[in-house]
Amino acid sequence: QDEIAGQGYHMQMVELFAEYDPMGLLPFLRASERYPLEEALAVCQRKGLREEVAYLLGRAGRVSDALRILLEEVGDVGRAVEFASETQDPQLWETLVGFVLQHSHLLVPLLDHLDALESKRLRAIGSESQQPQPPPMATPAHVLRLLPSETPLPRIATSVQRVLDSLRLSADLHEACSKISASEMVSQKKACIAKCNRGTAALALHCSLCGGAVS
Repeated sequence: QDEIAGQGYHMQMVELFAEYDPMGLLPFLRASERYPLEEALAVCQRKGLREEVAYLLGRAGRVSDALRILLEEVGDVGRAVEFASETQDPQLWETLVGFVLQHSHLLVPLLDHLDALESKRLRAIGSESQQPQPPPMATPAHVLRLLPSETPLPRIATSVQRVLDSLRLSADLHEACSKISASEMVSQKKACIAKCNRGTAALALHCSLCGGAVS
């Protein structure tokens, strides 16, 4: 339970997880940073634990290698989108989108995950938790604009319709916010003008010598 007291055993825990409980290794790697990164990476590579390798490469700053493994070896577009969204690196997003455009069977999961990210960002508008703004290429609309003309539409029709519905909702939300802001500005302006036009009651003045009222 005491992570600091047991830090000398964390590398041993990595080896034990890799050998006997591979499913539990990634949560352990995320929960602890008290293991030698390169040694843990070597263990995961030796055991062929590709997602764990990608995670450790990302921690080591080798984000392009990590993304390549998630796409080419793990084949998990959702995990790749999650990984790219953690850094919001435009180059990573370009690599991800370019890879998917060359593998059309991955278009549906990419559009669905990007749409989910966009919806999450819209729900966060106005909340205290500020989400980092994604680069332009990390949006469903950008991917749709890049689709080759020969892309088979029936395969992605449902995802495209969902994206279009989200875009329409986003546009409606922005329009409503603009109207509310404009209305608030007009209301504040009218209140300010009314306050300036009101008369001000004059205070009664008295002579400092005799105390009589001064007209």
